[in-house]
Amino acid sequence: MTKHTLDYSYLPGIVGHLSSLVFIRATDIAVEHLAELGLTTKEFVVLEIIAQNPTASQRAIAKAAGTKPPLLVKILDDLTKRGLITRERSTVDRRLQHVRLTADGETMRGRIRELAFAADAELLDEANFTPTEKETLLKLLQKLAKREQETQLPLAQTGD
Repeated sequence: MTKHTLDYSYLPGIVGHLSSLVFIRATDIAVEHLAELGLTTKEFVVLEIIAQNPTASQRAIAKAAGTKPPLLVKILDDLTKRGLITRERSTVDRRLQHVRLTADGETMRGRIRELAFAADAELLDEANFTPTEKETLLKLLQKLAKREQETQLPLAQTGD
């Protein structure tokens, strides 16, 4: 049987194409690792953003997590049902809800962190990255992501 290779034309020179392939593989690995906790990759990201930004608005959380506000509402509903977060109306601005991790959410966060780094290591190990290459890749990706991070919505400024 003859092995056929595909001609990818100019696609290997397109950052968007390559990053989408890496995203798919990284997501597959993360899903495998997070399965023991029953979390999706978006739930993991949302939990970490909430933990680090307790005064962030839901709109800011959605943007930082790279998701749309209606999907964030579903994610927050699921995390609330699992007892990992609480949502409370602001006493200063009733339109805002404060989202915080519960004790169970905080406990799970430690294991999530371990699993996230394990997934990351597996992805980079598959490509035989050296520590220097990993550091270079992270710096380049952070540079690409910087514009998006700079346009993040500000945290909600409430008095409570």
